[in-house]
Amino acid sequence: MDSLNLDAIAVVTNIYRVAQGVRNKMEQEVLSQYGLSWTSFTILYDLWIGGSLETKKLAESAGVSKATISNITNTLEKKDLCY
Repeated sequence: MDSLNLDAIAVVTNIYRVAQGVRNKMEQEVLSQYGLSWTSFTILYDLWIGGSLETKKLAESAGVSKATISNITNTLEKKDLCY
């Protein structure tokens, strides 16, 4: 325990909590209006920034499986948000 930097751990924990709060607020107040999840939003963002990307790259970036990416992109295609 002596080698742990408790101040650094506290800072990282607080940053994580704030990020989770922003994510939750965005999902509830913005994305829900468009029927989007946080993951679908991040996929759209990655496609906007990176252009056409492989499923593997999208999965790595979003932290989900390739199967999940396929399901989400199929839904986004139906909504005419990507192709």
